[in-house]
Amino acid sequence: MVNKTIKELAEEFGVTKQTIQYHLRSLSTKETTKNDKGYILIKPDGQRVLKEKIQMKGNKKVGKKTDKETISLSVLELLENQLNEANSQLKEKDKQLETMQKLLDQQQQLLLKEQQKNQLFLEEAKMESENENKSFFKRLFHK
Repeated sequence: MVNKTIKELAEEFGVTKQTIQYHLRSLSTKETTKNDKGYILIKPDGQRVLKEKIQMKGNKKVGKKTDKETISLSVLELLENQLNEANSQLKEKDKQLETMQKLLDQQQQLLLKEQQKNQLFLEEAKMESENENKSFFKRLFHK
């Protein structure tokens, strides 16, 4: 292993440079050095120590996230169940609405037929009434 800069370690461990700098304070000066540009270089032993600290800290955060994720998942499941229930209720209402529409259509058709029968009955009654008013000869010769 070679000496690495703070930036290189941050990229390798997937953390910020500030995180590396924070944990760097706990290292002894034997595990670090500076290059000719003044950058801090971490020796292989120091890299292992930093990696362990960051992983240990990361595991604690993962545990916390897991609790939050568990709560989030249970909330998501609850919301999903409610959404499914609402969708099934909407489907049932759609079926009821369709049935009511059919019944209304049937009622309107029956009403129309009844009106047509009544109209026909009135016309027949009117014709009979006119026929009764005609004399015998007019009725006989349909005039």
